[in-house]
Amino acid sequence: MKISEKLSTLWIIVVMNIIFADILSIFIELETKNTLEILGEVKTTMALAALILNIPILMIYFSRSLALKPNRILNILASFITITRWV
Repeated sequence: MKISEKLSTLWIIVVMNIIFADILSIFIELETKNTLEILGEVKTTMALAALILNIPILMIYFSRSLALKPNRILNILASFITITRWV
């Protein structure tokens, strides 16, 4: 398997983990009957979350289509943004 295919597969796994973690956290909040505490305005927070989630989705495409050097730089940058957002 080529490096681009491995990276693309890894980004698919990242997207699925983010989606499942979000769904699970909503289920837990609904089960414990807690209110969801969202920082700031709800629309702004949801827009930022959508943008952050689109980074791994775009990386699935870019991992397969870019040349090696831009691919490496973009993967490092995207992984840093994705990791710092969810930690």
